[in-house]
Amino acid sequence: MRVLIWGSDSWANQGDDAILAGTIASLRSAGPQVEITVASACPQWTERRHGVRAARRVGATVVAALWRADIVLWGGGQMLQNESSKPFLWFHLTFISLALALRKPVVCYAQGAGEISGRFSRWWTAKVLNGLTPITVRDEPSAGRLAELCTRPFQVTADPSFVLEPATPDEAGAVLRSTGIARHFIAIAVRRWGHYRGGWLPVRWQRRTGSDSEQHDRFCAAVAGAADAAVERWGVDVLLVAMCPGGDQGDDAVAAQVVTQMRHPEAAYLLAPWLAPGVLKAVLGRAELVLAMRTHAAMLAAGAGAPVVSISYQGKGRALMERLGLEGFVRTIEEVDGASLVRLIEAGWENRPSIRARTARMLPELRRLARLNAEIALKVGQRCASAATTGR
Repeated sequence: MRVLIWGSDSWANQGDDAILAGTIASLRSAGPQVEITVASACPQWTERRHGVRAARRVGATVVAALWRADIVLWGGGQMLQNESSKPFLWFHLTFISLALALRKPVVCYAQGAGEISGRFSRWWTAKVLNGLTPITVRDEPSAGRLAELCTRPFQVTADPSFVLEPATPDEAGAVLRSTGIARHFIAIAVRRWGHYRGGWLPVRWQRRTGSDSEQHDRFCAAVAGAADAAVERWGVDVLLVAMCPGGDQGDDAVAAQVVTQMRHPEAAYLLAPWLAPGVLKAVLGRAELVLAMRTHAAMLAAGAGAPVVSISYQGKGRALMERLGLEGFVRTIEEVDGASLVRLIEAGWENRPSIRARTARMLPELRRLARLNAEIALKVGQRCASAATTGR
């Protein structure tokens, strides 16, 4: 069976990379004979990193891959939204509309759904969703948003990254030693302060106003203050993790800015980007506490057994923490200042055993549901292939 994955750009985002790795692992486990092609902005990078075929996202090669495919998986990640920009959603809807016009079965695969504004965008989204085969979403808030748009049935599963097995303790230890960490540490997965505006330009082209820049500087100062408080109170190092290094997000630059504003920069270390997803998961799992400003940092850390507290944006962080039974350990990005961030970290530190216990109770079911995405998709592909053979 030939599967085409149309998802987020894993080359620019380590969270999306973990989603893709989990999706590939699930497909290969459920159907060893599956031939996988991934639509990618950097196809050579995707092929080397994941051991699959890849086609450039824009142009003739991806259309050729679509023509050959027996089934299309649309997901995971949060592509059902136009908060980042209006063309973002239209880009995805255009490709999926083409797939449906070519009578390809399309599975909505562990999607996250955010806010969709505009009558035309909501109409087009509903039309596309109602043409899909099965629909799986990764959390209850996404299910609620889809219920407002489409009449097709859907199933709440879990994010594909929960399938990933962490690397061995020796591999994680080697990475930490190369980073310079030699004692207990907390990890902070940073991001730039800011909000998507749902404009016409992609995020990387949107102009940041002076007030945004000032708010971002205050945000970095708050993170630096919370990191210093952890160093002083618990004698830990601080590992700064850039889930979206470079590009339009620049988490690595944010991490560097945080370090320059710390009183104890000697206790701060930057994790090298683009570790294999399983290695990144194992490294986060070694932390005494993870402050996740990126949703997949929280998913990977929780999946490896580390205590997690979260700063939520676009509702994604809150949806995850509520599902883990940790709704008391998340704050929205609008709520964060220096004092509230210190209190959040303190609460996480003091409740580490109970956080671990709650997460441990949830993980087996989340892993089962994450694998279920692939099982559902491959059953659809097999059914369509059988119907095509019978029709001939």
